[in-house]
Amino acid sequence: MLVWMIGLSFIMIQSIFHPFKSVSLSGEEWVPEIDSLSIATFENLSFQKQVDHWTSKKFGFREVMVRFYNQVLYWTFGECTYFIEIGDDCFLFEKDYRDSACGENLIPKVEIELKLDSLEILSDFLNERGKKLIVVVAPNKYRYYPDKVSLNCDDRETNYSHFTAGFNHSKYAVFDCIELFPKMTSQYPLVPKSGTHWSLYGAFRTAQLIQDSLVKWEFAGAPLEISAIEIDDTPRQTDKDLHDLLNIMTYAPKEELAYPYTDYHNPKKPRMLIVGDSFYESFYRLNIHSDVYDPESKLLYYNKKMFGRGRNISREFNADDLFVELYNTDVVMIVSNEGALKNFGWGFLTDAIQLLHE
Repeated sequence: MLVWMIGLSFIMIQSIFHPFKSVSLSGEEWVPEIDSLSIATFENLSFQKQVDHWTSKKFGFREVMVRFYNQVLYWTFGECTYFIEIGDDCFLFEKDYRDSACGENLIPKVEIELKLDSLEILSDFLNERGKKLIVVVAPNKYRYYPDKVSLNCDDRETNYSHFTAGFNHSKYAVFDCIELFPKMTSQYPLVPKSGTHWSLYGAFRTAQLIQDSLVKWEFAGAPLEISAIEIDDTPRQTDKDLHDLLNIMTYAPKEELAYPYTDYHNPKKPRMLIVGDSFYESFYRLNIHSDVYDPESKLLYYNKKMFGRGRNISREFNADDLFVELYNTDVVMIVSNEGALKNFGWGFLTDAIQLLHE
């Protein structure tokens, strides 16, 4: 009984005063705001329910307890969070990408054709003004490591197969990393064992390919070279993002990964308008967006928020902002993972085409 009392006392002290530092759990978790106590909120029990829910998410040492519980399930039964799949050799996969590789999120072909037509219209508009359009398809880990996990869905129609059929006849540049990565000779992983995105090294190699085209089109003054590289067997940042989401106590498995740096000083830099998802964040982490592209370059993150040179400050944008960026940019680049092809452009193409016709 005394042990329980001491334990509860520690939990109460930690809950109220937080004397011990703890590492927050990874991922997003909804914690409700607590309404002001009033006769009405007390009588309808809303105040009590909110306090109960808030307390269950914020009690002392919760992070440690959750990680310990998850660790036991992981070690004992090989269980983990519902959206992650554990493959051979402890490779982790995000299940949403299985759905896209197997055609589970297939949209009508007519919708894809409309998006492809919009790309052609946008490309023509840009080409007429000496500008360019680039499409980047990020790698799908399920496709890149077929020996580590079984898909069992060969020869199915997918959004990717329909899009790539249209890309093959396009006037704009396409960097399809699903196709490119397996053909690349690389000493280091292009897709990490414990992450869902391309590795930071894989993102850099992709940026190099894009930069070569920017130089060819005379928007950039020099190729993107590696000035220094660190080799580390401890994954960093997004190279372990799936492992972080397991919220367990052990560290991510060792893997020899490369972390490149560039020292780019050429004054000729393209002004970019990027419409992208979380894969593009690697360009910020590698300082490519800030150092290799023009300072006025913008990222439209999921076509919802606009980021500039830094990734920490965003703002909402409207049609006027988009109009200015379309007419002042050198290159429009759309970066999409395979799972997001069903929402390709996230409405940007519709917005852009509507502005061009006004």
